[in-house]
Amino acid sequence: MKSRKTIIGCLIIVLVIFSGQAKSFAVTVTTQSATDIQETSAIGHGTIDNISQIWRTIQHGICWNTAGGPVIGKDPKTELGRVSQRTVFTSTMQNLAPGATYYVRAYATHDFFGTTYGNEVSFQTLKKPSVTTLAVTGIGSTTATVEGAISELGIPAPIQHGVCWSTKKTPTIDN
Repeated sequence: MKSRKTIIGCLIIVLVIFSGQAKSFAVTVTTQSATDIQETSAIGHGTIDNISQIWRTIQHGICWNTAGGPVIGKDPKTELGRVSQRTVFTSTMQNLAPGATYYVRAYATHDFFGTTYGNEVSFQTLKKPSVTTLAVTGIGSTTATVEGAISELGIPAPIQHGVCWSTKKTPTIDN
């Protein structure tokens, strides 16, 4: 005995063929570059096009991993719900590892036709540099020598480094 989904799918195909309106059941999913990339989060972007009356999604969103070829059911994903027309969407990826490369794909899932994935894009999350202030030596009336160490450059690598000071606690580069 055939499953209900198979019978419904066959009926839909037969109706389309006999109505003289041969249509493509393919939907187009496109993944755009990630934005607002932080240490543990980023925003993914996708577009769903060519949705026919038959191809109404049951789910859409973004899926990602650090190995490549992310798929729903195996990798983290966002779930944004149903769409029935062209849709441009954004979705926040959270709990990412600092300094890691991520691979991302937009997706759209139909209960009968399955899941369609967009192209794969990649990005690297940010990672703060690791800096230590060491000894202060050669203290004079108007000068001092300060040593520091950068043990990890971070991502992206710093464009400047140096020493900041103040007569108050916790100096910043604004002092």
